[in-house]
Amino acid sequence: MFENQAMSPSQVASRLQVSEGKVLRWLSAGQLRGLKVGNEWRTSTQSLAAFLEARANRPAPKPAGKGAQGQLFAFTRRERA
Repeated sequence: MFENQAMSPSQVASRLQVSEGKVLRWLSAGQLRGLKVGNEWRTSTQSLAAFLEARANRPAPKPAGKGAQGQLFAFTRRERA
């Protein structure tokens, strides 16, 4: 398990192999939890782990049953005269 340490955007970018700009966008948008100290962003390893877990691939949801698809089809289908 990681110690909970402060990381700069460049450290996060290096660890994830993405641009520093992308990390700054995640921080600014609130997608990656962080703290702005002066003009510099900092995030914790714990926040980074939570961010990655939230973005992890999940199994695809099972398709709805035939009844649900039939209802959707009924609403989108035009009746012919």
